[in-house]
Amino acid sequence: MGFGPVIATAMSVIVLLAAGYMLVSGITNSSDTTGMALKEASDRHLQQENTLLTIGNLSGNRTSGYLTFNLNNAGNEKIDNVSQIDVIVKFTNPDESWWCPNQAPGAGSAGPYWTCVQITSVTPGIGDSINPGMLDPGEVVNASAFPSNNVWVQATAPDGASATYLWTINN
Repeated sequence: MGFGPVIATAMSVIVLLAAGYMLVSGITNSSDTTGMALKEASDRHLQQENTLLTIGNLSGNRTSGYLTFNLNNAGNEKIDNVSQIDVIVKFTNPDESWWCPNQAPGAGSAGPYWTCVQITSVTPGIGDSINPGMLDPGEVVNASAFPSNNVWVQATAPDGASATYLWTINN
């Protein structure tokens, strides 16, 4: 009897151990990736739950074709980039909807747009001194949207939190 079957058996055991190691490392890597994705999804959901936007103080003029409103961050999360807030204006007469991208004041867009006039705090005298350019909790974006009519306004933050308001211009 030779050593052929013993060597073949040893090689088979080594191949099986290597395959088992590859299988275990693949499962470990997959579970790590899945765990990180679930944590990131949970963090985003928590951020969205802690963001509370409200729209108020709508005013406008049908003849001049604009409306102004305040977008208040009443939640616990800051919004890093105010220009990424989506504003949708739905006109009730005529029945039209417009997505209004953010635009700097005076940039001269032909279509509908919204612009951040200024960011102020609900506490008088503070202004936007904490994290300038970000919408911190307790701060308000004074905004304008063009054009206007009888409107339904929705603003959605980058994390998915949104606020809506239905308003009718009386003049």
